[in-house]
Amino acid sequence: MPYAPKWSTSLDGAYTWRAFGDYNAFVGATWSYVGSRLNDFSSSTSAATGGLVPDVRPELPSYNTVNLRAGLDSGRWTFELYAKNIGDTRGIAFYDNSSTPDFGGSVVYTQPRTVGALVTARF
Repeated sequence: MPYAPKWSTSLDGAYTWRAFGDYNAFVGATWSYVGSRLNDFSSSTSAATGGLVPDVRPELPSYNTVNLRAGLDSGRWTFELYAKNIGDTRGIAFYDNSSTPDFGGSVVYTQPRTVGALVTARF
């Protein structure tokens, strides 16, 4: 199957404790691993025969990411700070060379390091 690694896994840990009033504090981390995998099936037109020739399916390398989060939760309101892909890993999520043989193709990388905040209200 295209883009299906033989091995992928993740490990998530979280800890919650009573902070103050109705609020609980929390912290958590997630480590994810995506193993090497082959890209999708494609073909090119052969200059010699004019017919379609299957392209070589390159093996995309494995990669790891780590995400962190911390915040406060009251059941109705949640305030969270997060950092995704803290190692700024440039894992290849997608690669296509079907329309540009021998010219490198196009590559889509995983989301770069991202830091942010969320405020959530439940109704």
